[in-house]
Amino acid sequence: DVTPSLFAKVLIPDSSTPEWEQPGSTNGYSVGDRVIHGGKTWESLVDSNVWEPGAAGSESLWKEV
Repeated sequence: DVTPSLFAKVLIPDSSTPEWEQPGSTNGYSVGDRVIHGGKTWESLVDSNVWEPGAAGSESLWKEV
């Protein structure tokens, strides 16, 4: 708590599928992480994924499952 810059929020805290949220540059989604966004479930295809699922140009970064 003294140096918050040393910590990053865990985006996938357990086995549930959370709503997508914009990660910071140091805590992107990992390969296989699943999120819900726009009423659909998405799976990350790359590590350190900070792109929005379903956005133009993200076809090689996320797949709808």
